[in-house]
Amino acid sequence: MLSTLDVCPRTDLYVRLGLGAELSTLDRCLRLRRPAEVRLDTYFGCFPATRGRELTTVRSVGSSWTSRGVRADVVLAHPQRAERVVTSVELESEGGRRGDRTDRAALSRIIRPRAGRRDRARGGCVATMPPVTLRSEARRLAAGARRNVASWAQTRSSPGVTARVSDLPLQPELPLPDGVTEDLLLSYLLSLRVDDGTAAELEGYCREDFRRFVYTWGLARDLSGRALELGANPYFTTILLREFTSLDLALANYFTPSRPSTLVQKVIRRKLLGDTLGDEFDEDIESSHFNLEEGRFPFEDDEFDVVFFCEILEHLLHDPVAVLLEIKRVLRPGGRLILTTPNVNRLENVARMVAGVNIYDPYSAYGPYGRHNREYNKDELGRLLARAGFVVESLQTADVHPNRSDAFTDPASIVPLVAPRRHDLGQYLFSRSRNESPATPLKPSWLYRSYPATELGD
Repeated sequence: MLSTLDVCPRTDLYVRLGLGAELSTLDRCLRLRRPAEVRLDTYFGCFPATRGRELTTVRSVGSSWTSRGVRADVVLAHPQRAERVVTSVELESEGGRRGDRTDRAALSRIIRPRAGRRDRARGGCVATMPPVTLRSEARRLAAGARRNVASWAQTRSSPGVTARVSDLPLQPELPLPDGVTEDLLLSYLLSLRVDDGTAAELEGYCREDFRRFVYTWGLARDLSGRALELGANPYFTTILLREFTSLDLALANYFTPSRPSTLVQKVIRRKLLGDTLGDEFDEDIESSHFNLEEGRFPFEDDEFDVVFFCEILEHLLHDPVAVLLEIKRVLRPGGRLILTTPNVNRLENVARMVAGVNIYDPYSAYGPYGRHNREYNKDELGRLLARAGFVVESLQTADVHPNRSDAFTDPASIVPLVAPRRHDLGQYLFSRSRNESPATPLKPSWLYRSYPATELGD
């Protein structure tokens, strides 16, 4: 994210960021080195700063449609003085009303704020960086901006182009074991029953989340060694891993404090015989029973080559970083973490917000751990893993359930706006990371609050 900017006017070099440009890329452009001035006009935001050798912090950035087109407002706060500066920049659209055709020529017209020492509210964004590095970074960012804006303009203005949910890459190809069809694999998992679960509930859950189980298996199909699956019940992913990988699985669950530390559950399922299903058989599945948020896991340091942490992160109540650090403790250096969790930025949530519908999970009869207490987006998950010392090898989003965005709003009204984030809109996040380096000791300030300042970091 953006940090303080060292203001020092030198050469006048403009970097125009298109829709979809990542703030992390912008942040790299603003690393402090030697003075050079940059005006950062973006199509959905302008990041300005006051003139002179002062430090100014970007507090908020917002954008909205106006009678002229797109307006971006930036609020700045000076760290030493109680001073706030609001700067606006508008992007004209042909016809001047939301929904009117916006062509590429209109997209290229930005009303630039005037730069001048006396016009503080309209001053350019000034950063310091070696000029050669700055120019090359500017050219790279500008090239990406042109591609992003051209793509967006094409969607907005080309005749015959329909903005549909199906135009977005929400369902990557489903990985399947060799020689097994999707229908056969679904039938195989539908045959599974657990002794303390109702058949109807298990069937509904399997049909609804089948693709999630298979995507998760796909992240681990080439891995081997000893593995720990946290939150294994009701064992759909467990069965896929046992049947179609060489992993040696240990399992863990948590239900209520009254359960013993070791659980044994009877599972009934059918055998998979080539391209058909065989007779039913039952087996006892043993798992460790403990609350992830209460102390150490009952495993040794570096015990596992792979840890599965699937559909649990969003349920945690107290300290997700502490749980990740425990996972790191039991995972050997170089071991893999497979983590999946709902994507708070999924397209359906965008549609809900546009329609004025709440996106938060309802209270659950299963107690505080039965609901989603905090969901994450793609960027947050990547940052959280990096702080824990993991190197992300794969991180993507995918729809698992039928997409119901059109139940809340007309997709044609939102798909063009979110098209630059087309790869970030799936219902779930699927990640595979490598345990590579020591964790950052401080809690991230974007995720925690009301802790002593000595315990928080950016």
